[in-house]
Parts: sequence; C-alpha cells; structure tokens
Amino acid sequence: MRILSAAAFAFIPTCALANGQGPSISLDAPVSQTPTVRTEIQRGWAAANKCDSTLGALGYGECIFKLSNEEGSRLTDAKPFTLGLMLNAWFTEDLLVGVDVKMTTNVVAQRELPEARRQAAADFVIVRELQRKIGLSDSQVCAVPISEEHGAAERWAYWLKQNPKMGDDGTVTYAK
Repeated sequence: MRILSAAAFAFIPTCALANGQGPSISLDAPVSQTPTVRTEIQRGWAAANKCDSTLGALGYGECIFKLSNEEGSRLTDAKPFTLGLMLNAWFTEDLLVGVDVKMTTNVVAQRELPEARRQAAADFVIVRELQRKIGLSDSQVCAVPISEEHGAAERWAYWLKQNPKMGDDGTVTYAK
C-alpha cells in the first residue's frame, strides 16, 4: 500500500472544493489568438530591438536578416511581422546614417557610412514592397509603431521623395 504525503491530502480536498467553481473550459480546447496586421507589425517592430545597432551596418543588417528568416519559417504569412521588423531596421539605420554623417573625424563611422546608407535604402525598398503587398497606406504604416520623438514622419516624407530602387545586383538608385 502506498502512503500519500500530507501535501497530497491537502491537494485532494482543495481540488474537490474547486469543482464547479469559476469558469469552466475543456482542457482539450484549442488555444487560439487571432493576430491582426497591427499586432504583427508591432511584434516585428519590437523584435528588431533584439539587434544591437552598435554592431555597425553589416552586423545589424545580418541580425535583422536572421530574425526575418526565423519568423518567415514559422508563419504562413509573415509579411506584417517582416514589415514591422524592416520598418524598425530602416528607421534605426536612417538614424545611424545621420549620426555617422556628423562624425566627420571618426574614421570607422566614415568607412561604414556608404554601407549604412545602402542598407537603409534597401530596407526602405523592402518596407515599401511589403506595404504594397499587404495593402497599407503610408499613414497606416506610420501610425502603428513609429515614435514621433525622432521625427519619424519627416524621415518618412524625406525617403518617399528619395524614392530608392534596388537593382538585382544590390545597387541602389534614387529618383531624380
């Protein structure tokens, strides 16, 4: 014969007393959350914060690319997540370009500036393509996660005027 511990005896009456009290749900019920385009963009935006922008343009870009690939393999439609991820990446890289431009005596910053500009432009092109595929307006994209404290609306308008295009070889051209 097995001997039950005192803890087991305490647990049995507690479970018996709880029977019929509170909400009841089947333990076999599916757990479902229906994400929205907004919540997926916000989740992508937040995920980009895992990448360290002090790694420089190449290291930061590699981290973003890795996150995008990981998420893309999990979801059937990762476009909203990837939009949020790339939107944050573009915004961060655009800010970094602004910092690098001002650091005229910093050799490392000046050496990374062309790649940082190219990466920011490439990310903006990806954001615009995802925006088109999802069917969002500019105001919808800007309304979701971007912080106004860094002049995001002005940066978005500036990049819209620049209208970068990505060539098949990775080169970036701008509207004239």
